[in-house]
Amino acid sequence: MRCLLLSSLAVSVLACAQGGGPAPAQAVRVETVAQAHDAPSATFEGVATYGRQSALSFRFPGYVERFGAHPTEGRALAPGDRVKAGTLLASLRASDLRNQLAEANGMGAEVGAGQAKAKADYDQARALFDGGAISKAELNAAHARYLSASGATSAAHARVSSAKLALQDATLTAPFDGVVLARTVDEGGLVAAGAPVLSVGDDDTLRVVVSVPREALSGTTVGASVTVRREGAANTILSGTVGKLTAPAGGLPFFDVEVVLANEDHALQPGDTLRVVFTKARTDRPLVTVPVRALVRGAAEGELAVFTVDDANGVSRAHRKPLRLANVVQDRVEVLSGLAVGERVVVQGASFLAERERVSVLP
Repeated sequence: MRCLLLSSLAVSVLACAQGGGPAPAQAVRVETVAQAHDAPSATFEGVATYGRQSALSFRFPGYVERFGAHPTEGRALAPGDRVKAGTLLASLRASDLRNQLAEANGMGAEVGAGQAKAKADYDQARALFDGGAISKAELNAAHARYLSASGATSAAHARVSSAKLALQDATLTAPFDGVVLARTVDEGGLVAAGAPVLSVGDDDTLRVVVSVPREALSGTTVGASVTVRREGAANTILSGTVGKLTAPAGGLPFFDVEVVLANEDHALQPGDTLRVVFTKARTDRPLVTVPVRALVRGAAEGELAVFTVDDANGVSRAHRKPLRLANVVQDRVEVLSGLAVGERVVVQGASFLAERERVSVLP
């Protein structure tokens, strides 16, 4: 009798240890499948930049004599000032350049006279050599002096040309309508050849570059129109044009898409955060999408699926459904087959589920 009681107790303890009661239902959240005739749009964020920028420099060194004047205030141009194409921006000290040209001309005249004398000496040496009055070595020496003088003359002519060009290029003008972005030297300052003096930006046109997955482009080409929204201004909707598509490098799935925006009223500022919206073309086929986070592994190799929830006899159970998918756009994926409108898809908690597992749907 005692053995029988012990055996019964052992069975009871084992049953309790193994959880003799039904397992608790897995808590999940669901989304009801709906359809639309428009594919989901995808929004990507970027920062507006100037349509064009130009760093301006002198081709020759010199001292900055003055900067262009502000059209109404009379002061020297400074960052933030607007300029028109062709406006004088800066000039080098012309007196220095004229002195350099005068020196080059003087040196050119001097070496030119030297070349003329060397040529006359060489011509005379040839005549003397032909008459047997001088040796071959003396003739060669006269020829060498003539060649040296000719080289010096060519160098002097080059210096004159350079000085003339420096005088002609002693001014910088605005290459387009825009705004002065920076000024790197003060009046009277010495600048090296090619060193930036001012930079100008064109804000009549702005550009924004966004990285877009291949799937979201949906046939977008250069010249296509896209919608652009300004961050922090929900009612500001603009139209942009795709100016450039840069294919991804190294197998990356993202394209760099450059969008051009007209900005003649300067309502936008470089540095503004913009959202570029890419929308797929309309289609007559009803579209069904589910959140990417709802996807789980299917039964077959490489297959993707979702869990749907069915109610029977007051009990909710999960069922794995394999899907045929199309494009991923941002955080959703288009479903070609495998789901019906009205089905409930598990969007939270799916990774913990098994087939026909009891679930509790959270509100």
